[in-house]
Amino acid sequence: MFIPLKNLIGDNKRSMIFIYGGKVFVWDTKGKIWESSLIGAKELIGVCDLDGDGMKEVIISADNRIYILSGLNGKVLWSHVFPHRSSISRFATKIGPLGFA
Repeated sequence: MFIPLKNLIGDNKRSMIFIYGGKVFVWDTKGKIWESSLIGAKELIGVCDLDGDGMKEVIISADNRIYILSGLNGKVLWSHVFPHRSSISRFATKIGPLGFA
């Protein structure tokens, strides 16, 4: 699955984000912008500016863990292990609607 995005890295250009082999990738028309470390990524929960700094973050689930990655470079900004996988969907609901732009 890939999601088309606009202005993920602050350059006002279109890019796409997808998960493959446990990693998150962001590409634009010229090629790969960034690739995350091997985090066991399984599902893209959303992309939005969570901290109000004007840059988007990427929210990813990986089994019973959730990751927040920098939209600029893919580095892990935060992660949390949930006791059960079903807890992740409750977390995603609590942080509100996540926009794909």
